[in-house]
Amino acid sequence: MLNQVADGVWVRQSKWVWSNTTVVETDDGLLLVDPGIHGSELDQLADDLERLDTPVVAGFSTHPHWDHLLWHPRFGDVPRYATPTNARIAGEARERAQAMARETAPDIPLEPIALLTPLPENHHPLPGELLEHDAHAPGHAALLLADRGVLIAGDLLSDVLIPLLDRRRNEEPAHYRAALDRLEDAAGRVDVLVPGHGSVARGEEIAARFAVDRAYLDALARGEDPDDQRWGSSADRVTLPELAYSVTAVTSPHCQHHTRGMTTMQTELNRRAMAMLRAVGAGRAELTCSCEPDLRVDGLPCCDQATAHQLARAGLIRPSRVVAVGQWTRAELTDEGLRALGGTLAAA
Repeated sequence: MLNQVADGVWVRQSKWVWSNTTVVETDDGLLLVDPGIHGSELDQLADDLERLDTPVVAGFSTHPHWDHLLWHPRFGDVPRYATPTNARIAGEARERAQAMARETAPDIPLEPIALLTPLPENHHPLPGELLEHDAHAPGHAALLLADRGVLIAGDLLSDVLIPLLDRRRNEEPAHYRAALDRLEDAAGRVDVLVPGHGSVARGEEIAARFAVDRAYLDALARGEDPDDQRWGSSADRVTLPELAYSVTAVTSPHCQHHTRGMTTMQTELNRRAMAMLRAVGAGRAELTCSCEPDLRVDGLPCCDQATAHQLARAGLIRPSRVVAVGQWTRAELTDEGLRALGGTLAAA
């Protein structure tokens, strides 16, 4: 159901990684920001919108990851705006986005995915102020509704997900921190912050979100493994956000990640990589047969396929048997992978 968080602003949360759809009432009608996720939830959202008795006049995608490129025919054939960079990347990788959506939630309408309209330079079709940056994904943008006291933050400032840097671009913590600086200036003018995933923040909690994300980035910059509650209470388990949230769903063919080789893999066996190895060792993981194999755990897509690819390239994990290209099969540890875990398999 829609929950009103400010005058003319509602939020509806999906069961999938606590994804938030934001509905904004404008003079012309309703703006839908990042609607999602499952087809049944989109259908329910359409029912909620009908009860508002105001037409949908536009959509807005905050960034080019597949879970932010969705739509439903019941919302209408209206422009779905995005930054020019977002629109370009989403268009180039539309088939990949559709494949990720199909795999994650088969009832998602596939045809409307990633059909975005680049915003003109003056950004007039949207209410409020657009805050564009490249943290987490190229062409990312937040929407500041200062007159409502609301900041729609996209995939930053979550209370359930860590700051997920774009490993395909080798994004550095300092780059992500610069985006936080810009959003923090805007947050001084609001009472409500809506993240792409997780709970809505109000009042003093908004400042706390920035503080926690900065602490995480500072730890990375020092070369430390961040001690962050959003990872879950134990490093021995892969938490739901880590398993279910894939940030590598949509990347332009012209923006491919370039591996930095074994040196990178050796220095980045952090909690996430180790948790992936434990899951493989416990028999809970599967790989596709591919030169860049994707990983899933307990039937859910891995949160960081770039790391999964590195684990495979580093010779730490492999398919248990030969199958047709693209098919899934059980993943297993190599001898090197077992040694990376210290020669033992703790419960994963």
